[in-house]
Amino acid sequence: MTAALADLTTVDLHGHALEITTKGVGRDILFLSSGIWFAPDHAFIDALAKHGRVTAPLHPGFGAAPIPHHLTSADDLAYLYLDLVERIVANSKGRRDVVIVAGSFGAFVAAQMAIKSCRRIAGLVLIGPTGVKAGGRTDRDYVDLFAHTEAALAELAFADPAPYRFDALKAPEEVVLARVRAREALARYVWQPYMHDPKLAGRLHRIAVPTLVLQGAQDKIVARACAELFATKIHGARLHAIDAAGHLPHVEQPAATIKAIAHFFASLPPSK
Repeated sequence: MTAALADLTTVDLHGHALEITTKGVGRDILFLSSGIWFAPDHAFIDALAKHGRVTAPLHPGFGAAPIPHHLTSADDLAYLYLDLVERIVANSKGRRDVVIVAGSFGAFVAAQMAIKSCRRIAGLVLIGPTGVKAGGRTDRDYVDLFAHTEAALAELAFADPAPYRFDALKAPEEVVLARVRAREALARYVWQPYMHDPKLAGRLHRIAVPTLVLQGAQDKIVARACAELFATKIHGARLHAIDAAGHLPHVEQPAATIKAIAHFFASLPPSK
């Protein structure tokens, strides 16, 4: 079991059993995982926790807790995590807002949250965001994650795939099962329409907080036009490329990603 998973506690959030890791002190940060089974981002939580108090939920279905039948989309998770933001603020000592840092599928959820309400959100960092379709009907903005072997996904997802190759025959059983659960859960949330909400792009103008969009310079999973669309539609958003990184720069280049995030944090007003 990884350190991050060992640190999990289960909380009841309006009847939902939510598994959460909490680390660090200072400004409240909600970290929404990429949800990609072939690239765990647990270690990034430790780096992020040096810059604030990080709350990192496991998306329902990705951990041991049962998944409610009514949670079937990124939109559903957005409402759940807006409730979590309210809980974080209620438990904070005088602070009234949260910065959301989110990768890939987590960034999809974060955007869905922010178009609904930015009342408790101080800023957004969207890393390799999914959720919008920039091209036409026949353009493939996203690689089909479920149609490739894990070896092929490593080649597509990382600038340097060597450290991320996975042999299920040699891995501990609990690691294999965790990856299988994550794959199944992600499919539940993004299968159709694949990896996006057709309505989201037209609602991004509702996001009224400072936003940083990060994308790996060698991202082969998500078309660059998708990140550009987020940056264009969200007023004042900045798009920054992370060199020597594929789809998940916070996994592959955590130091460079943290540097960009820390610079963004420094530009935000003090926590209310």
